Amino acid sequence: MFFNFNISFSENIEFNNQFNNYDTILNTYVDDNGKVNYEALRSNKEILNDFLFFIKYNSPMNKPNLFKTKNHKKAYWINVYNALAIKIIIDNPNKNILDIHLVDHFVFLKKFIIGGEKYSLYDIENKILRKKYFDPRVHFAINCASNSCPILQNNIYNPDSLDNQLNTNTLKFINNSKNVLIDSENKLIYLNKIFKWYKNDFNKKYVNINDFIYYFLIDKKKINKSDFLKFKLKYNDYDWKLNKQ
Repeated sequence: MFFNFNISFSENIEFNNQFNNYDTILNTYVDDNGKVNYEALRSNKEILNDFLFFIKYNSPMNKPNLFKTKNHKKAYWINVYNALAIKIIIDNPNKNILDIHLVDHFVFLKKFIIGGEKYSLYDIENKILRKKYFDPRVHFAINCASNSCPILQNNIYNPDSLDNQLNTNTLKFINNSKNVLIDSENKLIYLNKIFKWYKNDFNKKYVNINDFIYYFLIDKKKINKSDFLKFKLKYNDYDWKLNKQ
């Protein structure tokens, strides 16, 4: 896949090479259900390490001229978040992400160098993706290496097709009964806890969470919207087990 940055020729080649290499990692080690072959990747981690070394020195923060559009920046941070989550699991074999105990902090607060500055997964999600872009669809693109997370895509997020990718991911997530189960008879919706943890993100452009879900429902002919907006919400337990093959 061609990661189409609008930058100088030499830099363009380097960006393309690095993101295409990361794309190859996803193509090779992630299946269509978002499950990762961590064992095989751990034995061939040089390309991932090269990509992470590259992002140490190149980001929208320290080289803003390399990222001409909002989608270039957003795609970058989504890709980097997912790559770092993979890196955490690779470095801590056979552990669920919540079972990884670091010396002085929670695993989601572990700092990585990105563009010369220190960022954690928490920082990328909350201080960049949520704070700067106000796009609730990103919650269905970032993956924290767990079964209840939105599935890890087996290709990179590309700025030229980012909106289509985000819409597709959101549609898949919401129309999967493991994440959204509608009980019309009892006027209940059983939801993935992502909707609880980030409820304010879904309320900004929609009446409520129900409204956001209704917008992305594929089969809503039998559902009256005004009734649906009043359905009560219940939340399923979150499955933090590793998303491994």
